[in-house]
Amino acid sequence: AVEAMTDRFCIKSGGKANFHFSAEDLMACCSSCGNGCDGGFPAAAWSFYKTTGIVSGGQYNTSQGCQPYEIPSCDHHVVGKLKPCSKGEKPTPSCKHTCESSYGKSYASDKHFASSSYSVRGVENIMQELVNN
Repeated sequence: AVEAMTDRFCIKSGGKANFHFSAEDLMACCSSCGNGCDGGFPAAAWSFYKTTGIVSGGQYNTSQGCQPYEIPSCDHHVVGKLKPCSKGEKPTPSCKHTCESSYGKSYASDKHFASSSYSVRGVENIMQELVNN
């Protein structure tokens, strides 16, 4: 969900805003969005973005944004370029209302909120939505 939010935020700004939403913040802090590392519910994620907001973040092992991802990447159910994932799943990180100490903003001041949240169904409607918004 945060990849789509990041893209939509950039598109809405006409390419001027470079803000990457934190998968860590969404996954750890949205209790209604699903099952943490076991997947979730996109509509709930968008609602969380509107009502609670999401801070900035980055990939694992970076210091990008307020809350970069803390779980290492691995090849899950496929043979690829990364190490295979461990047999047991890692627990979902706990929700933290703080940014990395090296980040120059507070958690509250880094939050971004959606102005609205809604669903679009059907391929044609989704394509039209992407053109319009």
